[in-house]
Amino acid sequence: MKALYFLRFPLLIFLMGYLIRFTGALIKIRHWPYGDELITAGSLIAGLAIVLAIIKIVLMRKPE
Repeated sequence: MKALYFLRFPLLIFLMGYLIRFTGALIKIRHWPYGDELITAGSLIAGLAIVLAIIKIVLMRKPE
């Protein structure tokens, strides 16, 4: 668990985006308004979290 501790913020952002996307899908199934917008926003947030995680992994320093 300590090895992936530096990815905690991108993981939290990813989970928030996934939750927003899931909520948007449920709203779309019920045919309520703004389901499409929630799915799009959740996907963008999850994508941003993936990009942040990749940047953190690339810039990670090798332990001495």
